[in-house]
Amino acid sequence: MNKRHFLGLIFLCMISVLLLIIHNSSFAQNDKKRGPHVEGGPSGIDFMNQFDLDKDGKISHSEWEKVKPTTAYRKKHWPQYDKNRDWSITLEEAPLKEEGSEPAPPEEKKFSVTSKQIAFIAKYDKDKDLKVSNKEFTGPEFSTYDKNGNGYIEPSEAPKD
Repeated sequence: MNKRHFLGLIFLCMISVLLLIIHNSSFAQNDKKRGPHVEGGPSGIDFMNQFDLDKDGKISHSEWEKVKPTTAYRKKHWPQYDKNRDWSITLEEAPLKEEGSEPAPPEEKKFSVTSKQIAFIAKYDKDKDLKVSNKEFTGPEFSTYDKNGNGYIEPSEAPKD
């Protein structure tokens, strides 16, 4: 092996080691197995029940984006929860209250919705837009639920119990 090939091989080894160090350090910052729990938000199985709209046992990115705006998690980001980066959040990655909670900013608390409110919306929401129109609602007295009078029952307006 001539000197040029040897130096080229050393250079490639150094680049490989550098890339490995960079890769590992990016995961070291995100080494918790679960995403952070937000005060007032669901955790564990309740988190899964609220976000897993198709009930396949994992939360897809599109399910996350549909449900997130109606919860205390609305300012959180997907990578904080998809820990293994497989484009789904499983029960093993779901936040737990027992591991501590991050405080929810006051403006987030008022947007928190319960799993019962989500279930109410899911029951009547035929077009899956996360709100119920008068046409979709088959129960009595639509106007008692449509508190802001915009023609839709939104998750925050659905009954909590």
